[in-house]
Amino acid sequence: MHDLAALDTAVSPAMVILPGVAILAGAAALKFYLYSQLEYITAAMLTKYVPQAGKGATVIQLGGGTRELYYYPKNTMTVINVGENVNKGLMEQAGVTAAVPTIVKQQPITDLSFQPDASVDAVVALGVISQLSAQQRQQCLEEAARVLKPGMPLVFVEPVLEGGSPLRGLVGVSAGKQALPSAELEALQESRAFSYSQFDVALQGQDPHAVGVAVKSENYQPSRQRGDRGDAAAKKSRSKPPKTAKGFLQ
Repeated sequence: MHDLAALDTAVSPAMVILPGVAILAGAAALKFYLYSQLEYITAAMLTKYVPQAGKGATVIQLGGGTRELYYYPKNTMTVINVGENVNKGLMEQAGVTAAVPTIVKQQPITDLSFQPDASVDAVVALGVISQLSAQQRQQCLEEAARVLKPGMPLVFVEPVLEGGSPLRGLVGVSAGKQALPSAELEALQESRAFSYSQFDVALQGQDPHAVGVAVKSENYQPSRQRGDRGDAAAKKSRSKPPKTAKGFLQ
């Protein structure tokens, strides 16, 4: 009995608490690492694929936040940030700080009716297409194709289902969010709206995200404008899209 009492008193509160603290600290460190990696990838995508030629690009950004404004090419003309929950004042102030003129549209990302056809140089989707229903995703992609100029890119960074860690719900950047089956993004390769699409999966085995670009077809017309003749022309002009290439992020 004496030995048991001595053992009991030898277990201090610190011995019980410290392992839990270490686990939490490790989880926090992993979450920060994943967040940093995704930020680096997002910055690289915006720098590389948002057009820089001429007077600069007009961009529609779906989702995301203030930090992405610092990743656009320095000559970007305007970023129009669309989302129902966008903080208008915060985004516009960040645009001033980042020297990127920013306009906020507090409305669904499936509705870009404020923008004329073929009038923007890039559409950027950051973790928001995956949060839509299948029907809404289709509407969103159709609207993106409508407002893009021919040959201009849809740039996307979206969480995908396959290949995630069991701890994804705890430490992942996409924790608490929906994720897309990769097949839905592969379907972009069959879309007549886009002549080319390609993506890789980043953070595989941890918090996988599809990182890619789809380029609007030179001959695509929105369905509301396309008659039988336009349909035939779109099908005839559409070239076979390339398969996803390895090493896209490199």
